[in-house]
Amino acid sequence: MPKMSGVEAIRRIMAMPETAQVAVLVLTMSDDDASLDAAVRAERGYLLKDATADEVLAAVRAVARGEVVFGRGVAPAV
Repeated sequence: MPKMSGVEAIRRIMAMPETAQVAVLVLTMSDDDASLDAAVRAERGYLLKDATADEVLAAVRAVARGEVVFGRGVAPAV
């Protein structure tokens, strides 16, 4: 993303009043502590790009239900 990080984009989206019901699922290659910490604080889903199609589908459904999801690659760090 040339103008801002994904974390900053999420913060801006979630700060908009018209997006109060928006659920965000991050699909990323980043498993660094800063990105993970930002996702934990934002209470959103976070998967690494090596997630299977079934894991992505399950995560999309879970986040849509209001659940917080962390993929197998990052869950131990949480």
